[in-house]
Amino acid sequence: ITSYRCSRRPMNPHEGYSGSQDLGRNALVSPRLLRALAIDASAAIVELWDPARRSFWRSTEHRAAEEAKKGEVSLFPTVTFRSLEALLRLIEEQPEWADSVIDDLALTRAIPALLSYDEAEFRSSLGVSSEGNVLNPFTLSLYIDCLARICGCFRISEELRAIARTRLENACQQVLTYRHASKESAPVGAAV
Repeated sequence: ITSYRCSRRPMNPHEGYSGSQDLGRNALVSPRLLRALAIDASAAIVELWDPARRSFWRSTEHRAAEEAKKGEVSLFPTVTFRSLEALLRLIEEQPEWADSVIDDLALTRAIPALLSYDEAEFRSSLGVSSEGNVLNPFTLSLYIDCLARICGCFRISEELRAIARTRLENACQQVLTYRHASKESAPVGAAV
């Protein structure tokens, strides 16, 4: 993975865009620039994958500061959920922009890795839990979004999709355990 930038094929600005005639037509940015930005962003996400931790790092600075700390937090949930969701969105919505490295990472490594975790192992830097030992609402909503994207991905096995569906149902039940914000003027994130 570390040689991904060097091995990435150069962008062909004349390639198609998922058959959509409207892509970029009303945008302020040209379709060629959108494609180049999407490819560069996905390459950056790929570079943040850590196969040993089965997680994405928040940044290269985060990796440099924390990589030597073995045995501590292995999954960084919020960034992993967002990174995987972004790669899946690219694969599904603009498949010709996603190369085999992106497909392999998202479909055969990151999805199985995420689904192999028990939700009890998730430790968000925003707070381990809120009410009833469930994830804080922000992290839980990102998890739900990521699981929904996985459930809709027809390029993975039915077995993985079934696991994701079960996890999605459980996560949605967790959302229902939150009480409405009825506490007087509690600061944002106070319960986290």
